[in-house]
Amino acid sequence: MRQKLHHTLVTPRVFSCLTVLLAVSFVIAPLRGSAFTSTDRVTRESLGAEPHLRMTAAAPVLPAPSPSPSPTPVTSPTPYDIAPSSGKQGKDYEVIITSNQCLQDLSEVPPKSKPRNPLKDLQLYAPDGSGIRVTNSKATDCRVTAKLSIAADSPVAIAKLWLVDKDRLPQVVVDFAVAGITAGPIPPGLNDKGQVDVMWSVLPDQITNDNFGGKVAKQFYCVEVVIGNDSGFDLQLASIGFTLPGLANGKYRIPNSGYRTVRGSLEAFQLLAPRNFVVNGLKMLGPLLTGFLPFFHAASHTTNFSEAINLISNPLEKGVENFWPDLVPSELDRLADQTFRDDVSTKTIVPNNVQARILTFVPKQLLFPKQQGLAKGSVKIDNVEFKSSNPQDVMKVLGEIVIVGNQIDYVNRMRVVNNPLGVSASDRSISGKITDPCSVGVGGVTMTLSGGSDFTSRDITTSPDGTFNFPNVPIGRTYTVTPKLENMTFHAESPGSETFTLNDTKTNLNFGADYAVLVITGKITDKDSKPIKDVPVSLSPAGLADDVKTNDVGVFRFEVAGSKVKLPAATYQITPTLDKYTFDAATEPWKCDQRQVDFVATPKPSPSPTPKPAPAP
Repeated sequence: MRQKLHHTLVTPRVFSCLTVLLAVSFVIAPLRGSAFTSTDRVTRESLGAEPHLRMTAAAPVLPAPSPSPSPTPVTSPTPYDIAPSSGKQGKDYEVIITSNQCLQDLSEVPPKSKPRNPLKDLQLYAPDGSGIRVTNSKATDCRVTAKLSIAADSPVAIAKLWLVDKDRLPQVVVDFAVAGITAGPIPPGLNDKGQVDVMWSVLPDQITNDNFGGKVAKQFYCVEVVIGNDSGFDLQLASIGFTLPGLANGKYRIPNSGYRTVRGSLEAFQLLAPRNFVVNGLKMLGPLLTGFLPFFHAASHTTNFSEAINLISNPLEKGVENFWPDLVPSELDRLADQTFRDDVSTKTIVPNNVQARILTFVPKQLLFPKQQGLAKGSVKIDNVEFKSSNPQDVMKVLGEIVIVGNQIDYVNRMRVVNNPLGVSASDRSISGKITDPCSVGVGGVTMTLSGGSDFTSRDITTSPDGTFNFPNVPIGRTYTVTPKLENMTFHAESPGSETFTLNDTKTNLNFGADYAVLVITGKITDKDSKPIKDVPVSLSPAGLADDVKTNDVGVFRFEVAGSKVKLPAATYQITPTLDKYTFDAATEPWKCDQRQVDFVATPKPSPSPTPKPAPAP
């Protein structure tokens, strides 16, 4: 019966109807889904949905692609940004690396899936050779922050910075451009790279007079210079000058007047000033008038004249000193404190990232010489008259400022000068060798380089051949090199050469070494290189050292007092003695330049037993 019912339901006609219905459903379903999506979008927009809510609307249902071979999936790299993306040599930067895709995922509400955290637990790393040091690297889900310190000699290129995981494997690579700083003369004014800012002005005579006295104000213009240093190096200033366009059409430049020159003028004024003549005259007048006292015969006249002398030499002298104060000492103090220093070795340093304010001077007579047909204190340049009493006119006569110096860098209290010729003081070195009387190099000697109270001493150790080398030593300082090793005394091969002033690379700073105790050693083994202990060994000539025996590893050791040693002329003989061994040499000499003395021992054969006579039959 079941078979009959099943046969009735599944007939060709029923099967045809089902096929038609199935085909109709496949055609209507995409149209219905598209209409629903469009309607849903319009409804959301009409309700004023937020942009991030509109982004979450259902995507249209696309027809299934036809079967085809699966192509290789193409994934676009996640974009990473670093800010700032470049920096200069010798500078530090706080950088931030951002994953834009990660931030976009986190901004979706509600999220399509669990937000990705591609930067979590990653650390920023700079490869060796990039000249960049990374510190304070911290990571969140979508950002990494760190501090980059770019060395002054970092390669000028695009450095590849890595974000590495806990296994130090690179996960993300970002580019960071390093810009260079050309070492050399300091550019005047604000240059195109913004490394050095220079501002200057001429101070009015009254201000110069108030600070440095009337003599300086009468003879010199005081120029105030402000230097802002952002070059990545410290600036060592040698001179400040001006182009002086009125002098030979600006082809010549004049330097500033040095501190010592201005001080000399002020000191000369101190000695020859009217005040000094008056005060010194009063000091001289008292003793001079005292010489006339014997000419008075009346006691009352002598007393009256003495009182007059006391009135002149004491109250009047002190009154004039108080009424006419001497400002020269304070003026000299200001001059030494504020003026650009130009001693024998220039000492004016403007550190990196520092603004310095200094004063310098220019002679007035040089700028405003007496010209025929012009009033005193005036000069005419290109038919334009300038007055010496107007600071702005003086600046026009001076022209442009010129600063001469070098860019320098301080590293671990050592000065490294970078000059345009490519020769650096860091290339200076001190080297030499330590040898004993046998011309054998002595290794393991501690060499100490010292250079005064403001220099940090350095220690190195000689190599096995006795050589040593101190690299990167600043020039212009007096140094002392001292060797030290237990059981040895040292002397410079050229007496006095261990203390010297370094002006260039110094080589052949050699020392001789003498032994307090000379150690003579060796080893005794069998033919299989196994050590033999308790072998008596003697050293001749007699009296140098007592006989010794080999230890558990077959080594013997003689210690000879240095006062008994005559190196390298003397020769010493070493003799092992033990009846049950024969040695490859009865005696071996100890050579001055070949210290190890070894023996090979061979056991003596046991004597054959004497055969017993056979008993008589």
